[in-house]
This record gives sequence, structure tokens and C-alpha cells, in this order.
Amino acid sequence: MTTTFAVRPGALLDARRVLLRHAQELTGPSLDPPATGVTSTLTRSVLECVGANVEAVAEDLRGLGAGLDCVVDLAAVADGGVWAVLNGLRDHAIS
Repeated sequence: MTTTFAVRPGALLDARRVLLRHAQELTGPSLDPPATGVTSTLTRSVLECVGANVEAVAEDLRGLGAGLDCVVDLAAVADGGVWAVLNGLRDHAIS
């Protein structure tokens, strides 16, 4: 029994661009306490925790993007005939 996989490099690279775009959006300005008066220590620690978690999610998105890029590279190595197409797609890819 043989299994055939169809790799759609364009779709993978599009998904990679979306992941990297989301990661970029998440790494915007840090959370500031609301301007409602004195901020408690607990509120500050919660905001720091949320900020750290957001950065972790952004890093995970970048890692997933790198993984998709690796899959495209492996597909290109497995099928040398698609290498030119993949290079063309990469030329238009947003990093």
C-alpha cells in the first residue's frame, strides 16, 4: 500500500504569512494599567503575566511559521521539479 501526499506550497506559505502577521500584531505596545488612579501591586503583576503570555503566544506563532517553512523546504527537496515554483513563491513572500 502506498500513500501519496499532495503538498500545496502556496497554501503553506500563505498560512506562514498569516501566522507571522498575527505574531507581529501581538508584539505591539505593552499593556498599561488603566488611568483610573493608583494601580495595585496585584493589578501590575496580572498585567505583567498577561504580557508574558502574549509574548509566548507570539513566539509560538513564529515557531509554527518556521515549521511551515521547513515543510515547504522538505517538499522541495523531495520533488526537485517544484523548486523553481517554490523559489518564485518565496520571492513574493512577506517575512
